[in-house]
Amino acid sequence: MPWWSFFALVGGLFLLIIVVGVGLDFLSDRVSLRAALVAREQSVLLGEVGDLETRNARLSERVAVLERAQQIDREAYGQLQRSYLQRENEIAALREDLAFYRKVVDPKDRSDEISITPKALKPLKEKGQFLFEFVLSQAPPKRYRKREGDVDFHVIGVVGGKATTLGKEVFALAEGERLTYSFKFYQTFRGVLSIPAGFVPDEVAIAVTESGRSTPETERRIPWSTLLSSAASRGG
Repeated sequence: MPWWSFFALVGGLFLLIIVVGVGLDFLSDRVSLRAALVAREQSVLLGEVGDLETRNARLSERVAVLERAQQIDREAYGQLQRSYLQRENEIAALREDLAFYRKVVDPKDRSDEISITPKALKPLKEKGQFLFEFVLSQAPPKRYRKREGDVDFHVIGVVGGKATTLGKEVFALAEGERLTYSFKFYQTFRGVLSIPAGFVPDEVAIAVTESGRSTPETERRIPWSTLLSSAASRGG
């Protein structure tokens, strides 16, 4: 091989190495630039994702707050409505009581006898038990005279086809109270009436005997069905 051919070959190889090196540098720069752009784009996207997640969390909190506020509004409205209905029922009951006691203290019958007026019969949770209430009163002008005496109480009914009478022991008053009366205007008796299983009530008999007398002054028998219908009409 001539010497000049050798130098030409060496020169060509050297030039090729230079070209390849420049190409690799250029390619490396392109790859580095692309990687930098990708990293930057990824960073931007991650930032946007973070912002969106933050906004989404805030929106979720706001939705929860609004839902809770709406629930509170519904509960407040329901409570207000229940309170209103309760007050309406209380007012209606007070009006009924007012009308009842107005009849008691100023009855059409103005005889000297003590009046016996049933006021309420309300079933209690325990089977066979009732809240029973009645009023003794006297008409004017006799109502200014103090009346004293004893009250007799019976429940008349049937057990197994046989007529049976329950005594006043089935009517339990509050502790310390007795079936005796002492009043000028009226007196209310309120207690728990216990009806045993198998006993079918027919009527309640109440009698009052004034002090110093041996026979009842006044006696009244109230049908059980009348007491129940009166309780139903009063919402008992």
